[in-house]
Amino acid sequence: MDNYWTKRINDIMDLLDTRDEKLNAAMLKEYKAASDDISKRIADFYDKYAEDGTLNYEDARKQIRATDLSDYVKRANEYREASDKNPEMLRRLNAQYTTARLNRLELLKLEIDFRLIQASDKQDKSFTDYLSKESSYIYDQLVNGKTIDTLNDKEIETIIQNEWSGANYSQRLWRDNDLLANKLKDELVRAAINGSNPKVTAKKLRDSFGGTKPNTERLVRTESTYVANATIAKRYNDMGVKSYTFSAHIDSRTSSICRHLNGETFPLKDFKPGVNAPAMHPNCRSRIVPSDDDLSKYDKYLDEGTIDDLGKNESAQTKYLPKPLIGVDKWSEKELRTYVSENLGMELQETSRTKLSETALRQTAEVVGMFEKMYNALPNKIPKIEALTKTKAKNAIAWYSSYRESRKPIGFGINVSWFETADKLTNMVEYNVKQGWFSNNTNANHIMIHEFGHHVDGQLSVLNGENGKFSEWLFDKIKEDNSAFDDIKISRYAESFYQKTGSRTESFAEYFAEAYGETPGENAKTFKVYLEKYIQELVK
Repeated sequence: MDNYWTKRINDIMDLLDTRDEKLNAAMLKEYKAASDDISKRIADFYDKYAEDGTLNYEDARKQIRATDLSDYVKRANEYREASDKNPEMLRRLNAQYTTARLNRLELLKLEIDFRLIQASDKQDKSFTDYLSKESSYIYDQLVNGKTIDTLNDKEIETIIQNEWSGANYSQRLWRDNDLLANKLKDELVRAAINGSNPKVTAKKLRDSFGGTKPNTERLVRTESTYVANATIAKRYNDMGVKSYTFSAHIDSRTSSICRHLNGETFPLKDFKPGVNAPAMHPNCRSRIVPSDDDLSKYDKYLDEGTIDDLGKNESAQTKYLPKPLIGVDKWSEKELRTYVSENLGMELQETSRTKLSETALRQTAEVVGMFEKMYNALPNKIPKIEALTKTKAKNAIAWYSSYRESRKPIGFGINVSWFETADKLTNMVEYNVKQGWFSNNTNANHIMIHEFGHHVDGQLSVLNGENGKFSEWLFDKIKEDNSAFDDIKISRYAESFYQKTGSRTESFAEYFAEAYGETPGENAKTFKVYLEKYIQELVK
Protein backbone atom coordinates (compact mmCIF):
# COMPACT_ATOMS: atom_id res chain seq x y z
CA MET A 1 0.00 0.00 0.00
CA ASP A 2 2.77 2.37 -1.09
CA ASN A 3 0.61 5.38 -1.98
CA TYR A 4 0.09 9.04 -1.17
CA TRP A 5 -2.38 8.42 1.65
CA THR A 6 -0.16 5.97 3.53
CA LYS A 7 2.88 8.24 3.25
CA ARG A 8 0.90 11.32 4.26
CA ILE A 9 -0.50 9.61 7.36
CA ASN A 10 2.89 8.19 8.32
CA ASP A 11 4.41 11.68 8.17
CA ILE A 12 1.59 13.04 10.34
CA MET A 13 1.93 10.26 12.91
CA ASP A 14 5.71 10.75 13.06
CA LEU A 15 5.16 14.41 13.84
CA LEU A 16 2.65 13.52 16.57
CA ASP A 17 5.29 11.41 18.29
CA THR A 18 7.39 14.55 18.65
CA ARG A 19 4.49 16.74 19.77
CA ASP A 20 3.27 14.11 22.25
CA GLU A 21 6.59 14.41 24.06
CA LYS A 22 6.01 18.13 24.60
CA LEU A 23 2.64 17.41 26.21
CA ASN A 24 4.24 14.69 28.34
CA ALA A 25 6.75 17.24 29.62
CA ALA A 26 3.99 19.72 30.50
CA MET A 27 1.97 17.05 32.32
CA LEU A 28 5.00 15.81 34.28
CA LYS A 29 5.86 19.39 35.22
CA GLU A 30 2.51 19.61 37.04
CA TYR A 31 3.23 16.36 38.89
CA LYS A 32 6.62 17.71 39.96
CA ALA A 33 5.05 20.91 41.26
CA ALA A 34 2.38 18.92 43.12
CA SER A 35 5.01 16.62 44.63
CA ASP A 36 7.06 19.58 45.86
CA ASP A 37 4.00 21.30 47.37
CA ILE A 38 2.85 18.14 49.14
CA SER A 39 6.36 17.61 50.56
CA LYS A 40 6.22 21.14 51.94
CA ARG A 41 2.78 20.54 53.47
CA ILE A 42 4.08 17.41 55.17
CA ALA A 43 7.07 19.29 56.56
CA ASP A 44 4.75 22.02 57.89
CA PHE A 45 2.44 19.35 59.33
CA TYR A 46 5.27 17.71 61.29
CA ASP A 47 6.63 21.09 62.45
CA LYS A 48 3.23 21.96 63.86
CA TYR A 49 2.16 18.68 65.45
CA ALA A 50 5.14 16.34 65.86
CA GLU A 51 7.26 15.91 68.97
CA ASP A 52 10.96 15.10 68.52
CA GLY A 53 10.43 14.73 64.78
CA THR A 54 7.90 11.90 65.00
CA LEU A 55 4.14 11.72 65.08
CA ASN A 56 2.24 8.72 66.39
CA TYR A 57 -1.12 7.58 65.11
CA GLU A 58 -2.96 8.78 68.22
CA ASP A 59 -1.60 12.33 67.83
CA ALA A 60 -2.37 12.31 64.11
CA ARG A 61 -6.04 11.58 64.86
CA LYS A 62 -6.52 14.50 67.25
CA GLN A 63 -9.12 17.04 66.24
CA ILE A 64 -7.82 20.11 64.41
CA ARG A 65 -8.22 23.71 65.51
CA ALA A 66 -10.75 25.88 63.67
CA THR A 67 -7.96 28.16 62.43
CA ASP A 68 -6.21 25.20 60.74
CA LEU A 69 -9.33 24.39 58.76
CA SER A 70 -10.13 28.02 57.88
CA ASP A 71 -6.74 28.42 56.20
CA TYR A 72 -7.42 25.42 53.97
CA VAL A 73 -11.00 26.49 53.17
CA LYS A 74 -9.79 29.98 52.22
CA ARG A 75 -7.21 28.62 49.76
CA ALA A 76 -9.69 26.17 48.23
CA ASN A 77 -12.30 28.91 47.77
CA GLU A 78 -9.75 31.28 46.22
CA TYR A 79 -8.77 28.62 43.70
CA ARG A 80 -12.42 27.88 42.93
CA GLU A 81 -13.14 31.55 42.21
CA ALA A 82 -10.01 32.10 40.12
CA SER A 83 -10.40 28.94 38.01
CA ASP A 84 -12.03 28.47 34.61
CA LYS A 85 -14.76 26.45 36.32
CA ASN A 86 -13.85 23.01 35.01
CA PRO A 87 -17.00 21.00 35.94
CA GLU A 88 -14.98 18.02 37.20
CA MET A 89 -12.78 20.24 39.34
CA LEU A 90 -15.81 22.04 40.82
CA ARG A 91 -17.58 18.76 41.53
CA ARG A 92 -14.62 17.46 43.48
CA LEU A 93 -14.00 20.64 45.44
CA ASN A 94 -17.67 20.92 46.34
CA ALA A 95 -17.72 17.29 47.46
CA GLN A 96 -14.84 17.72 49.91
CA TYR A 97 -15.82 17.13 53.52
CA THR A 98 -14.76 20.22 55.48
CA THR A 99 -16.50 19.88 58.83
CA ALA A 100 -14.72 21.36 61.85
CA ARG A 101 -14.62 17.86 63.38
CA LEU A 102 -11.80 16.79 61.06
CA ASN A 103 -8.71 15.31 62.66
CA ARG A 104 -5.15 16.25 61.72
CA LEU A 105 -4.58 13.30 59.43
CA GLU A 106 -7.87 13.92 57.60
CA LEU A 107 -6.88 17.55 57.00
CA LEU A 108 -3.57 16.45 55.50
CA LYS A 109 -5.46 14.04 53.25
CA LEU A 110 -7.63 16.97 52.15
CA GLU A 111 -4.48 18.90 51.29
CA ILE A 112 -3.31 16.02 49.09
CA ASP A 113 -6.69 15.79 47.37
CA PHE A 114 -6.75 19.56 46.83
CA ARG A 115 -3.25 19.69 45.36
CA LEU A 116 -3.98 16.85 42.93
CA ILE A 117 -7.28 18.48 41.99
CA GLN A 118 -5.28 21.57 41.05
CA ALA A 119 -2.76 19.50 39.07
CA SER A 120 -5.52 17.54 37.32
CA ASP A 121 -7.37 20.75 36.45
CA LYS A 122 -4.28 22.23 34.76
CA GLN A 123 -3.39 18.94 33.04
CA ASP A 124 -6.97 18.58 31.78
CA LYS A 125 -6.77 22.05 30.19
CA SER A 126 -3.41 21.26 28.56
CA PHE A 127 -4.68 17.89 27.32
CA THR A 128 -7.87 19.41 25.91
CA ASP A 129 -5.97 22.17 24.13
CA TYR A 130 -3.43 19.70 22.72
CA LEU A 131 -5.98 17.20 21.39
CA SER A 132 -8.10 19.99 19.90
CA LYS A 133 -5.10 21.38 18.02
CA GLU A 134 -4.07 17.88 16.97
CA SER A 135 -7.51 17.16 15.52
CA SER A 136 -7.64 20.46 13.64
CA TYR A 137 -4.08 20.01 12.34
CA ILE A 138 -4.63 16.46 11.08
CA TYR A 139 -7.89 17.31 9.34
CA ASP A 140 -6.18 20.21 7.54
CA GLN A 141 -2.93 18.41 6.72
CA LEU A 142 -4.31 15.04 5.62
CA VAL A 143 -5.12 16.33 2.16
CA ASN A 144 -2.50 18.44 0.43
CA GLY A 145 -4.50 19.78 -2.45
CA LYS A 146 -7.75 21.32 -3.55
CA THR A 147 -9.91 21.06 -0.45
CA ILE A 148 -9.25 23.54 2.36
CA ASP A 149 -12.35 23.13 4.54
CA THR A 150 -11.69 22.78 8.27
CA LEU A 151 -13.24 21.30 11.38
CA ASN A 152 -15.36 23.61 13.51
CA ASP A 153 -15.15 23.68 17.32
CA LYS A 154 -18.24 21.52 17.79
CA GLU A 155 -16.89 18.80 15.49
CA ILE A 156 -13.55 18.82 17.33
CA GLU A 157 -15.31 18.57 20.70
CA THR A 158 -17.36 15.62 19.44
CA ILE A 159 -14.17 13.77 18.52
CA ILE A 160 -12.12 14.42 21.66
CA GLN A 161 -14.97 14.06 24.18
CA ASN A 162 -16.17 10.73 22.78
CA GLU A 163 -16.11 8.02 25.47
CA TRP A 164 -14.38 5.39 23.38
CA SER A 165 -13.81 2.07 25.15
CA GLY A 166 -15.86 3.39 28.06
CA ALA A 167 -14.14 6.71 28.82
CA ASN A 168 -12.48 9.76 27.25
CA TYR A 169 -9.07 11.32 27.88
CA SER A 170 -10.32 13.62 30.67
CA GLN A 171 -12.09 10.87 32.59
CA ARG A 172 -9.01 8.65 32.36
CA LEU A 173 -6.75 11.47 33.54
CA TRP A 174 -8.88 12.22 36.62
CA ARG A 175 -9.22 8.50 37.35
CA ASP A 176 -5.44 7.98 37.23
CA ASN A 177 -4.91 10.92 39.57
CA ASP A 178 -7.56 9.56 41.96
CA LEU A 179 -5.52 6.37 42.19
CA LEU A 180 -2.39 8.43 42.85
CA ALA A 181 -4.13 10.43 45.58
CA ASN A 182 -5.35 7.25 47.27
CA LYS A 183 -1.85 5.80 47.13
CA LEU A 184 -0.40 8.93 48.74
CA LYS A 185 -3.05 8.97 51.47
CA ASP A 186 -2.49 5.28 52.25
CA GLU A 187 1.22 6.04 52.63
CA LEU A 188 0.38 8.82 55.09
CA VAL A 189 -1.68 6.48 57.25
CA ARG A 190 1.13 3.92 57.28
CA ALA A 191 3.62 6.64 58.22
CA ALA A 192 1.41 7.74 61.14
CA ILE A 193 0.89 4.15 62.35
CA ASN A 194 4.63 3.40 62.13
CA GLY A 195 5.69 6.73 63.62
CA SER A 196 7.91 7.51 60.61
CA ASN A 197 9.93 10.73 60.58
CA PRO A 198 9.04 13.42 58.01
CA LYS A 199 12.03 12.80 55.72
CA VAL A 200 11.15 9.12 55.34
CA THR A 201 7.49 9.98 54.77
CA ALA A 202 8.30 12.65 52.18
CA LYS A 203 10.62 10.28 50.30
CA LYS A 204 7.99 7.56 50.11
CA LEU A 205 5.46 10.05 48.76
CA ARG A 206 7.94 11.27 46.13
CA ASP A 207 8.55 7.65 45.16
CA SER A 208 4.80 7.28 44.63
CA PHE A 209 5.00 10.09 42.07
CA GLY A 210 7.68 8.08 40.25
CA GLY A 211 5.05 6.01 38.46
CA THR A 212 3.47 9.07 36.86
CA LYS A 213 5.97 9.22 33.98
CA PRO A 214 5.13 5.86 32.31
CA ASN A 215 1.44 6.34 33.10
CA THR A 216 1.43 9.80 31.52
CA GLU A 217 3.31 8.67 28.42
CA ARG A 218 0.88 5.76 27.98
CA LEU A 219 -2.19 7.97 28.38
CA VAL A 220 -0.93 10.67 26.01
CA ARG A 221 0.11 8.24 23.27
CA THR A 222 -3.12 6.24 23.51
CA GLU A 223 -5.45 9.24 23.45
CA SER A 224 -3.39 10.92 20.74
CA THR A 225 -3.65 7.78 18.59
CA TYR A 226 -7.42 7.67 19.13
CA VAL A 227 -7.93 11.36 18.24
CA ALA A 228 -5.67 11.06 15.19
CA ASN A 229 -7.60 8.12 13.78
CA ALA A 230 -11.02 9.51 14.68
CA THR A 231 -10.10 12.73 12.86
CA ILE A 232 -8.80 10.77 9.86
CA ALA A 233 -12.11 8.86 9.81
CA LYS A 234 -14.00 12.15 9.90
CA ARG A 235 -11.95 13.47 6.96
CA TYR A 236 -12.51 10.26 4.98
CA ASN A 237 -16.24 10.41 5.66
CA ASP A 238 -16.42 14.03 4.49
CA MET A 239 -14.58 12.99 1.29
CA GLY A 240 -17.00 10.14 0.63
CA VAL A 241 -14.63 7.28 1.48
CA LYS A 242 -16.65 4.09 2.07
CA SER A 243 -14.08 1.75 3.61
CA TYR A 244 -10.73 1.84 5.35
CA THR A 245 -7.83 -0.54 5.91
CA PHE A 246 -6.27 -1.13 9.31
CA SER A 247 -2.53 -0.35 9.08
CA ALA A 248 -0.39 -1.50 12.03
CA HIS A 249 3.06 -0.12 12.83
CA ILE A 250 4.98 -3.39 12.41
CA ASP A 251 8.10 -3.97 14.52
CA SER A 252 9.15 -6.08 17.50
CA ARG A 253 6.76 -4.19 19.80
CA THR A 254 3.62 -4.60 17.69
CA SER A 255 0.81 -6.24 19.69
CA SER A 256 -0.79 -9.49 18.59
CA ILE A 257 -4.20 -7.83 18.11
CA CYS A 258 -2.77 -5.15 15.79
CA ARG A 259 -0.77 -7.76 13.84
CA HIS A 260 -3.98 -9.75 13.43
CA LEU A 261 -5.94 -6.70 12.17
CA ASN A 262 -3.16 -5.39 9.92
CA GLY A 263 -4.40 -5.21 6.32
CA GLU A 264 -8.02 -5.93 7.26
CA THR A 265 -10.64 -3.74 5.55
CA PHE A 266 -13.82 -2.44 7.25
CA PRO A 267 -16.76 -0.24 6.19
CA LEU A 268 -16.17 3.31 7.42
CA LYS A 269 -19.69 3.39 8.86
CA ASP A 270 -18.60 0.61 11.25
CA PHE A 271 -15.50 2.52 12.48
CA LYS A 272 -15.19 1.78 16.20
CA PRO A 273 -11.97 2.52 18.13
CA GLY A 274 -10.94 -0.33 20.37
CA VAL A 275 -12.88 -2.84 18.27
CA ASN A 276 -11.81 -2.50 14.64
CA ALA A 277 -9.87 0.78 14.65
CA PRO A 278 -7.02 2.34 16.67
CA ALA A 279 -6.42 2.81 19.49
CA MET A 280 -6.81 -0.90 20.13
CA HIS A 281 -4.88 -0.94 23.41
CA PRO A 282 -2.66 1.29 25.59
CA ASN A 283 0.32 2.70 23.66
CA CYS A 284 -1.26 1.70 20.33
CA ARG A 285 0.54 3.13 17.27
CA SER A 286 -1.71 1.87 14.46
CA ARG A 287 -3.60 4.00 11.97
CA ILE A 288 -6.22 3.72 9.20
CA VAL A 289 -5.85 4.40 5.45
CA PRO A 290 -8.38 4.35 2.59
CA SER A 291 -8.91 0.83 1.31
CA ASP A 292 -7.32 -0.21 -1.98
CA ASP A 293 -10.75 -1.16 -3.34
CA ASP A 294 -11.73 2.41 -4.17
CA LEU A 295 -8.55 4.40 -3.48
CA SER A 296 -8.41 6.10 -6.88
CA LYS A 297 -11.83 7.69 -6.32
CA TYR A 298 -10.34 10.06 -3.79
CA ASP A 299 -7.44 11.30 -5.90
CA LYS A 300 -9.73 14.14 -6.97
CA TYR A 301 -8.86 15.76 -3.63
CA LEU A 302 -5.16 15.89 -4.57
CA ASP A 303 -3.33 18.30 -6.80
CA GLU A 304 -1.81 16.77 -9.90
CA GLY A 305 1.55 15.22 -9.05
CA THR A 306 0.69 13.83 -5.60
CA ILE A 307 -1.34 10.88 -6.89
CA ASP A 308 -0.33 7.22 -6.45
CA ASP A 309 3.20 7.49 -5.13
CA LEU A 310 4.35 10.50 -3.14
CA GLY A 311 8.03 9.70 -3.54
CA LYS A 312 7.84 9.14 -7.28
CA ASN A 313 6.02 12.40 -7.94
CA GLU A 314 7.67 14.49 -5.26
CA SER A 315 9.28 16.78 -7.82
CA ALA A 316 5.87 18.00 -8.90
CA GLN A 317 3.60 19.32 -6.17
CA THR A 318 5.16 18.39 -2.85
CA LYS A 319 8.91 18.63 -3.21
CA TYR A 320 9.35 22.07 -1.70
CA LEU A 321 6.59 21.93 0.90
CA PRO A 322 7.59 21.81 4.59
CA LYS A 323 8.11 18.52 6.35
CA PRO A 324 8.88 18.22 10.09
CA LEU A 325 12.47 17.39 10.96
CA ILE A 326 11.81 14.22 12.96
CA GLY A 327 13.95 13.67 16.06
CA VAL A 328 15.43 17.17 16.28
CA ASP A 329 13.98 17.56 19.78
CA LYS A 330 16.30 14.76 20.96
CA TRP A 331 19.51 15.96 19.32
CA SER A 332 22.45 16.89 21.50
CA GLU A 333 23.95 20.37 21.30
CA LYS A 334 26.87 18.92 19.34
CA GLU A 335 24.48 17.37 16.79
CA LEU A 336 22.57 20.64 16.49
CA ARG A 337 25.77 22.60 15.88
CA THR A 338 26.82 20.15 13.19
CA TYR A 339 23.44 20.25 11.45
CA VAL A 340 23.16 24.06 11.45
CA SER A 341 26.73 24.61 10.26
CA GLU A 342 27.13 21.72 7.82
CA ASN A 343 23.62 20.89 6.56
CA LEU A 344 22.22 24.42 6.58
CA GLY A 345 25.53 26.12 5.74
CA MET A 346 25.47 28.74 8.52
CA GLU A 347 28.65 29.89 10.21
CA LEU A 348 28.15 30.03 13.98
CA GLN A 349 29.42 33.45 15.04
CA GLU A 350 30.04 33.51 18.79
CA THR A 351 32.48 34.91 21.31
CA SER A 352 33.89 33.27 24.43
CA ARG A 353 31.27 35.09 26.51
CA THR A 354 28.31 35.18 24.09
CA LYS A 355 27.31 31.73 22.89
CA LEU A 356 24.38 30.38 20.92
CA SER A 357 22.32 28.37 23.39
CA GLU A 358 20.98 24.90 22.74
CA THR A 359 17.51 26.49 22.50
CA ALA A 360 18.66 28.89 19.76
CA LEU A 361 20.34 26.10 17.82
CA ARG A 362 17.36 23.76 18.18
CA GLN A 363 14.89 26.43 17.04
CA THR A 364 17.03 27.21 14.00
CA ALA A 365 17.46 23.54 13.09
CA GLU A 366 13.78 22.76 13.61
CA VAL A 367 12.45 25.68 11.58
CA VAL A 368 14.91 25.86 8.67
CA GLY A 369 15.14 22.05 8.64
CA MET A 370 11.38 21.86 8.16
CA PHE A 371 11.82 23.78 4.90
CA GLU A 372 15.19 22.22 3.99
CA LYS A 373 14.33 21.15 0.43
CA MET A 374 12.98 24.57 -0.46
CA TYR A 375 15.88 26.22 1.40
CA ASN A 376 18.40 24.31 -0.69
CA ALA A 377 16.59 25.24 -3.91
CA LEU A 378 16.46 29.01 -3.25
CA PRO A 379 19.09 31.23 -4.88
CA ASN A 380 21.06 31.86 -1.65
CA LYS A 381 21.52 30.20 1.72
CA ILE A 382 21.80 32.09 5.01
CA PRO A 383 25.57 32.42 5.56
CA LYS A 384 25.69 32.92 9.32
CA ILE A 385 23.86 32.97 12.61
CA GLU A 386 25.31 35.40 15.13
CA ALA A 387 25.02 35.37 18.91
CA LEU A 388 24.20 38.89 20.13
CA THR A 389 24.30 40.38 23.60
CA LYS A 390 21.20 42.09 24.90
CA THR A 391 22.92 45.45 24.46
CA LYS A 392 23.92 44.83 20.85
CA ALA A 393 20.52 43.38 19.93
CA LYS A 394 18.77 46.38 21.54
CA ASN A 395 15.02 45.72 21.43
CA ALA A 396 15.17 42.84 18.94
CA ILE A 397 14.49 39.23 19.95
CA ALA A 398 16.08 38.02 16.72
CA TRP A 399 16.54 39.35 13.24
CA TYR A 400 17.20 38.44 9.63
CA SER A 401 19.15 40.84 7.44
CA SER A 402 19.96 41.02 3.74
CA TYR A 403 21.29 43.51 1.21
CA ARG A 404 18.53 45.81 -0.02
CA GLU A 405 19.11 45.65 -3.77
CA SER A 406 20.46 42.14 -4.37
CA ARG A 407 18.39 40.46 -1.58
CA LYS A 408 21.54 38.48 -0.79
CA PRO A 409 21.32 37.27 2.84
CA ILE A 410 23.63 38.63 5.53
CA GLY A 411 22.41 36.31 8.28
CA PHE A 412 20.40 35.68 11.42
CA GLY A 413 21.02 37.61 14.65
CA ILE A 414 19.98 36.00 17.95
CA ASN A 415 19.47 37.94 21.19
CA VAL A 416 20.94 35.31 23.52
CA SER A 417 19.10 36.71 26.56
CA TRP A 418 15.73 35.62 25.10
CA PHE A 419 16.98 32.21 23.95
CA GLU A 420 18.43 31.09 27.29
CA THR A 421 15.76 28.40 27.72
CA ALA A 422 12.79 27.12 25.75
CA ASP A 423 10.45 28.06 28.63
CA LYS A 424 11.65 31.67 28.66
CA LEU A 425 11.20 31.94 24.90
CA THR A 426 7.75 30.34 25.04
CA ASN A 427 6.55 32.59 27.87
CA MET A 428 7.63 35.67 25.94
CA VAL A 429 5.88 34.52 22.77
CA GLU A 430 2.69 33.58 24.63
CA TYR A 431 2.57 37.01 26.27
CA ASN A 432 3.00 38.85 22.96
CA VAL A 433 0.38 36.71 21.21
CA LYS A 434 -2.03 37.39 24.07
CA GLN A 435 -1.39 41.12 23.74
CA GLY A 436 -2.03 40.94 19.98
CA TRP A 437 1.51 42.11 19.21
CA PHE A 438 2.35 38.78 17.53
CA SER A 439 0.19 36.68 15.20
CA ASN A 440 -1.53 33.58 16.52
CA ASN A 441 1.24 31.04 17.07
CA THR A 442 2.14 30.64 20.75
CA ASN A 443 4.88 28.08 20.14
CA ALA A 444 8.49 29.10 20.81
CA ASN A 445 9.17 28.48 17.11
CA HIS A 446 7.17 31.64 16.26
CA ILE A 447 10.29 33.79 16.32
CA MET A 448 12.45 31.74 13.97
CA ILE A 449 9.56 30.94 11.60
CA HIS A 450 8.96 34.70 11.37
CA GLU A 451 12.63 35.44 10.67
CA PHE A 452 12.92 32.61 8.16
CA GLY A 453 9.82 34.03 6.49
CA HIS A 454 11.85 37.15 5.69
CA HIS A 455 14.46 34.95 3.98
CA VAL A 456 11.76 33.20 1.94
CA ASP A 457 10.25 36.56 0.96
CA GLY A 458 13.62 37.92 -0.12
CA GLN A 459 14.66 34.87 -2.12
CA LEU A 460 11.29 34.49 -3.82
CA SER A 461 11.57 38.18 -4.72
CA VAL A 462 14.75 37.33 -6.62
CA LEU A 463 12.91 34.56 -8.49
CA ASN A 464 9.89 36.79 -9.03
CA GLY A 465 11.91 38.96 -11.41
CA GLU A 466 10.12 41.97 -12.86
CA ASN A 467 7.10 41.34 -10.65
CA GLY A 468 9.16 42.79 -7.81
CA LYS A 469 8.92 42.27 -4.08
CA PHE A 470 7.28 38.89 -3.57
CA SER A 471 5.32 39.71 -0.40
CA GLU A 472 3.68 42.76 -2.01
CA TRP A 473 2.90 40.80 -5.19
CA LEU A 474 1.51 37.82 -3.22
CA PHE A 475 -0.81 39.93 -1.07
CA ASP A 476 -2.15 41.64 -4.19
CA LYS A 477 -2.85 38.23 -5.74
CA ILE A 478 -4.67 37.05 -2.62
CA LYS A 479 -6.79 40.20 -2.39
CA GLU A 480 -7.76 39.93 -6.05
CA ASP A 481 -9.57 36.69 -5.21
CA ASN A 482 -10.46 37.42 -1.57
CA SER A 483 -11.56 41.02 -1.06
CA ALA A 484 -12.15 40.47 2.68
CA PHE A 485 -8.59 39.25 3.26
CA ASP A 486 -6.77 41.56 5.69
CA ASP A 487 -3.18 41.94 4.58
CA ILE A 488 -2.20 44.37 7.35
CA LYS A 489 -3.81 43.52 10.69
CA ILE A 490 -2.41 40.02 11.20
CA SER A 491 -0.76 41.49 14.34
CA ARG A 492 -0.24 44.87 15.99
CA TYR A 493 3.45 44.59 15.16
CA ALA A 494 2.77 44.13 11.43
CA GLU A 495 0.19 46.91 11.46
CA SER A 496 2.58 49.28 13.23
CA PHE A 497 5.35 48.53 10.72
CA TYR A 498 3.01 49.14 7.78
CA GLN A 499 1.85 52.46 9.21
CA LYS A 500 5.48 53.61 9.53
CA THR A 501 6.84 52.30 6.24
CA GLY A 502 3.97 51.38 3.92
CA SER A 503 5.61 47.94 3.52
CA ARG A 504 3.92 44.59 4.03
CA THR A 505 7.14 42.63 4.65
CA GLU A 506 6.35 42.22 8.36
CA SER A 507 2.79 41.20 7.49
CA PHE A 508 4.27 38.45 5.31
CA ALA A 509 6.57 37.24 8.13
CA GLU A 510 3.74 37.32 10.67
CA TYR A 511 1.41 35.40 8.36
CA PHE A 512 4.23 32.94 7.70
CA ALA A 513 4.71 32.41 11.47
CA GLU A 514 1.00 31.74 12.00
CA ALA A 515 0.43 29.67 8.86
CA TYR A 516 3.17 27.19 9.83
CA GLY A 517 2.25 27.13 13.51
CA GLU A 518 -0.28 24.85 15.16
CA THR A 519 -3.24 27.27 15.30
CA PRO A 520 -3.59 29.10 11.96
CA GLY A 521 -6.69 31.24 11.49
CA GLU A 522 -8.72 31.32 8.29
CA ASN A 523 -6.69 34.17 6.77
CA ALA A 524 -3.42 32.38 7.58
CA LYS A 525 -4.72 29.21 5.92
CA THR A 526 -5.64 31.21 2.81
CA PHE A 527 -2.17 32.80 2.84
CA LYS A 528 -0.58 29.34 3.05
CA VAL A 529 -2.55 27.98 0.08
CA TYR A 530 -1.52 30.89 -2.15
CA LEU A 531 2.08 30.91 -0.90
CA GLU A 532 2.60 27.20 -1.59
CA LYS A 533 1.00 27.52 -5.00
CA TYR A 534 3.48 30.19 -6.06
CA ILE A 535 6.42 28.46 -4.40
CA GLN A 536 5.78 25.51 -6.72
CA GLU A 537 5.78 27.84 -9.71
CA LEU A 538 8.82 29.93 -8.79
CA VAL A 539 11.19 27.37 -7.28
CA LYS A 540 12.57 25.04 -9.95
